Amino acid sequence: MMKEATAFGCAMRVALGARFFNSFAESVECWVRVEKEFQLQEGAHSEYSKHYERWRKVYAEFMKIVDQGLLTPMWRAYGHLGSCVWPLL
Repeated sequence: MMKEATAFGCAMRVALGARFFNSFAESVECWVRVEKEFQLQEGAHSEYSKHYERWRKVYAEFMKIVDQGLLTPMWRAYGHLGSCVWPLL
């Protein structure tokens, strides 16, 4: 499990820019090790989709309250623009 994937990816790009590697693929080959692979469990996607749809509805309602100035969120989902939520969320 990569705990700092963003920082690690940035370090890989910096190493590429500093010409420690000839390509990003080469940096991945050198620095990344797969310890475990996970396989999708049959039926899990539909179960997760139900929860995701429920979360989307809750989030949309929450953001209406935020837009009224009644609450301040600790974070905003990617693509949130005022009272408009990106269609992909």
